[in-house]
Amino acid sequence: MQRIRSQGKISPSPPNFYYSIWSTCSENAWFPRGSVNVYGVGVKREMIDTVTPGFHRKVKDGKLFFNSMSQSFTESSRVAGGEFQYRYKSLLNCSGTTRQNEIKADPNQWEFWYSAAKGIANTPGNIPPIPDIIKGQDIGSLYIELSTKVLNDRGRSDSNTWETLAESDKALGTLTGIFKDGVKTLTSSRLTAVKAGSSAYLAWRYGLKPLISDVHAVLDGLDKKVGRVRKTSRARGVLRGDAKNVITHVQGGDFTALLSEGITDIVTLRCMSLDEYVSNRLNNIGLTSKGLLTLPWELIPYSFVVDWFVNIGDFIGAMSPSLGWTQLGSCHVLKREKVLQLAPLQTTPGPAVEAILKPATGSYKLTQTSVSRQAGLSAPGLVVKSDFRFSNLTRCLDAYSLLAQQVIKKR
Repeated sequence: MQRIRSQGKISPSPPNFYYSIWSTCSENAWFPRGSVNVYGVGVKREMIDTVTPGFHRKVKDGKLFFNSMSQSFTESSRVAGGEFQYRYKSLLNCSGTTRQNEIKADPNQWEFWYSAAKGIANTPGNIPPIPDIIKGQDIGSLYIELSTKVLNDRGRSDSNTWETLAESDKALGTLTGIFKDGVKTLTSSRLTAVKAGSSAYLAWRYGLKPLISDVHAVLDGLDKKVGRVRKTSRARGVLRGDAKNVITHVQGGDFTALLSEGITDIVTLRCMSLDEYVSNRLNNIGLTSKGLLTLPWELIPYSFVVDWFVNIGDFIGAMSPSLGWTQLGSCHVLKREKVLQLAPLQTTPGPAVEAILKPATGSYKLTQTSVSRQAGLSAPGLVVKSDFRFSNLTRCLDAYSLLAQQVIKKR
């Protein structure tokens, strides 16, 4: 049974009036000439989920639920600016006294200018739509990438001891090489020192360090319990898009307004799979069937570099069977946060206007957050990864060391 709940609302703002003075000689005080609508403000929450009769009793009996859910959060607010005012060039003779027609508007009328420039309906209480910076195909690609990673993690332990055993001779032989390269780094010429330093780093990073980690993993695995256990495999990815635009609104021959439009779009996707399997000593120390099946790819030189950019390793693992593992359920959760920030930048007089007496000021901010949860994962697929992680210091050091090795070798 579906349940719908809501809290709060986006309230319409009062109409925004504009006034005129000295359009005729009898108009010797500010006279209202019309009104427009500006955006609504407030906070609103909505949630749609599933109610399962006897939920607590069924959970106590060991049943699992991966029900769909969606929720949304909208918050809009403004910082009120001052009145906007300008004066026409044309002169009016009123009994020998020269007058000039002036127009003024209530604060934040520039919100209406933004609607007019963007073609947004000017209805009471409406809020502007926030354009998508992140495209649907990018979200779909991330969904495939994360689903493939989760499916690859099913059937594995925390380490792959098969790979350690296959390369144990190389790993043990790196210890002497690390010391030799360390000495060369300190005593050799610049080019030789760079090569020796990168060699020492790579030997530590991909030789000795994984060996030490796997020894710890084996020792920890020996202490883990055996028997039927449950394990959750997870993956998470983030996409971010930002845009800053200048929107132009031309008000006939009166003025031209430049408005600032700032958009932030953040998508966070999480995928998970809950599995049950019978744990034994071999699995606990990293000797799994899936680890053995995917070993050939891991032993290919520089396969890990390819995996920085394309999820080939995850795809091979996802297509390999997870022997003895039973999937109890899976789901993915998509969270999207979008922020729109508006403000006037500049207002310049048109041919009919002598001067802008008071410029448009103020700001408007709209935040929309949506979260949806759906059962299931995507089928595994090959995609270019959404994040190459070159913002990570370790990844940068890896890339620099590998590049230095290849450049110096060619020279």
